[in-house]
Amino acid sequence: MENPRKRQKLDESQDEGLSNRETQEEKHKEPMKISMDEKGRLIDEKGRFIDVDYKSKFSFDVNAQKYAQKQKKIEKRYAQLPKNTHSVKPRGFFFDQNLPKQKKDEKRLRAFMFGDNEAPLLLRANLIPEIEWWDQPLLDSPNYVKNIDSIRPQIAEELKNVPKFEAQNKIQEIFLKSGIEKMPYIASAVTDKILNPDLPAPDPVNATSHNITMHLTEKERKKLKRLKKAERLNQIREEIKLGLREAPPDNIKLSTVMKLMSKEISQDPTKTEQDIMEKYNQKLQRHMERNEERKLSKEEKLERTLRKLRRDSARERRTALFRIPRVTSNKTKFKISKNARQLELVGFCLVLPEPLPSLIIVEGGKRAIKFYKRLCLHRIDWTIEKGSCDLVWEAEIKDPSFFKFKLLELKTESEARRILGAKGLANYWDLVKTWKKPED
Repeated sequence: MENPRKRQKLDESQDEGLSNRETQEEKHKEPMKISMDEKGRLIDEKGRFIDVDYKSKFSFDVNAQKYAQKQKKIEKRYAQLPKNTHSVKPRGFFFDQNLPKQKKDEKRLRAFMFGDNEAPLLLRANLIPEIEWWDQPLLDSPNYVKNIDSIRPQIAEELKNVPKFEAQNKIQEIFLKSGIEKMPYIASAVTDKILNPDLPAPDPVNATSHNITMHLTEKERKKLKRLKKAERLNQIREEIKLGLREAPPDNIKLSTVMKLMSKEISQDPTKTEQDIMEKYNQKLQRHMERNEERKLSKEEKLERTLRKLRRDSARERRTALFRIPRVTSNKTKFKISKNARQLELVGFCLVLPEPLPSLIIVEGGKRAIKFYKRLCLHRIDWTIEKGSCDLVWEAEIKDPSFFKFKLLELKTESEARRILGAKGLANYWDLVKTWKKPED
């Protein structure tokens, strides 16, 4: 009689053999043939549709492990962040909570439907128009955009039950049925030339604008001077080589000539010394003539000084207000007026009787004001007038208030207020009258 336990083990071994055989056959089975239909979908040998989703990318174990590690890193990073009750939005993001919630179909159609007929879907601010403004002159038919707007409701209605991959073909069919296939344009307007629009005229450069000077160190100044001198000498050498300039005579010192002509001196010392001194005097005479040629005349010096003062005042215009005692000396009056005119300063010197204070108002360039301050505060001896000069106020101004410098002798305070009020500077009198000298 057959043992039932042996029979059971035999059946199990046969089943395992069959399963191993089936798995080996599956391993050696040929891969499934996949093709693509007219609509771009993937189909198998039996014509069944194959849905390729995102998960198929991770079918291999290597990709699945890499994806799992990446997800763990992301979860670990977000676990370390502080938990806030509100969601953190990126910078520049804004969402209006009052807007109605959209359905999935509306979100899919939102990118296409941005016309006036679909007001609830206008949730995007930066919408791309059908025709850009620079292409409008090239259109043959101005009603092209209106024709597209007329078929938008039809497109929206027919795309509701159409898959995503067929939406583009469906839109093209609707366009063909409506007769809007190509964008009409003027062929003569399209040429091979590049259109360069006329550029606006640049703003005129103000040569007298305030420029910030760059201060160099002593080492940098010496280096710059050395480079300029070397460049000038190279230019002179090139002109001598080309024959545009005569070569200068040898620059020989008197002591060097005496050493070179030692033999001649021993033979005829008197004549040799005369020749040497004659050459030396000729060289010295040429040097003095060059200096005289370069020297400026009196009118040119004055013009150069005035040019510097005008340029200084054009760059930065300043004003200074001085409080002085009553001026009685003609010498002091002459210094105040003469220096102001020489420095191209404008303003007033109002002399009032005591106990009222007198004042000086000057306007001009920064360097001229600096020189005039030195004159009033240090160079003029105010002990003759039994008082002292003090600087009340100094600042930079935008527009001048005077045209020339005047020295006026007044009798009352009302006259001073009237003269300054006509220039819009009545507050200057209040400053001078209420000013007190600071204690040391």
